[in-house]
Amino acid sequence: MVQNNVLGLRTACALVLALAAATATAADAPTLAIRGFCPVSIVQSKQWVAGDESITTVFDGHEYRFASEKDRETFLDDPVAFAPAFGGDCIVTWKRTGKRVPGKLEHGVFYDGRMFLTASAKDQDAFRQKADEYGLADLAFEGRSPIALVKDGETVRGKAKHALVHDGFRYHFATTAERKAFLADPQEYAVDGRHLELAMGEATIDVAGKSACAFCDHKVWPLLSEGELGLAVEAKDGTVYVVEHAETKYVDLYNARFDGITLRVEGREIKRQGKFVWVVPDRLVKE
Repeated sequence: MVQNNVLGLRTACALVLALAAATATAADAPTLAIRGFCPVSIVQSKQWVAGDESITTVFDGHEYRFASEKDRETFLDDPVAFAPAFGGDCIVTWKRTGKRVPGKLEHGVFYDGRMFLTASAKDQDAFRQKADEYGLADLAFEGRSPIALVKDGETVRGKAKHALVHDGFRYHFATTAERKAFLADPQEYAVDGRHLELAMGEATIDVAGKSACAFCDHKVWPLLSEGELGLAVEAKDGTVYVVEHAETKYVDLYNARFDGITLRVEGREIKRQGKFVWVVPDRLVKE
């Protein structure tokens, strides 16, 4: 499972809240989140505890109420761990149609400790069937820096320690300077139709080859999995395909990557450099 401790520092949360406070108007006042229930009680105790109207905070455009001051402090230490992912909207509907539809408490599901609200029982089942896909879908540009992507058209892996949440999406940045640039003009770099086209790419991959360790054997890293050595598929023509997220989506195959087994990978190409191609997989199987 991917760890989602994106905003572990209270100071990181304070920067986002300060930006929201500076730009807010009466017309875009924060909406009440999860019907006023305490998010800390839901996540930690799996209990529906009404929040106190006098114990609140605003995070990413939503007002949260808490059962106690202690719960409020716990939330501020790591908002992403307790606030509904994707701003409470249904990530399944967005992934399928590109439209944002509010999720419902009665159709909630947990992934890696985080709360996701889906729009229907059907969407809830769909999430459970493909939890690794939907559970990471709120990570904008699949963890790549939006600054490098939008300004320079370059693929640069962001880092969780330089992260923030904007309009439900989690953004990773390569440096603190990039993070500040985003905060100064979020509309320039935030996810929209134009930027999604940049992020998703057009080329599709369907290739078979021998498994290998991306870094150990070829001295290249995955772009989206910080700290992982990576899994590679070596095609007969000499092309090396680096498979993103293999360590979480295909654990058994990832652990067997040193054995030189034959694998078939299908998915989207996100970067090509020389003989190396980085792929976000839709399918990875042993042949």
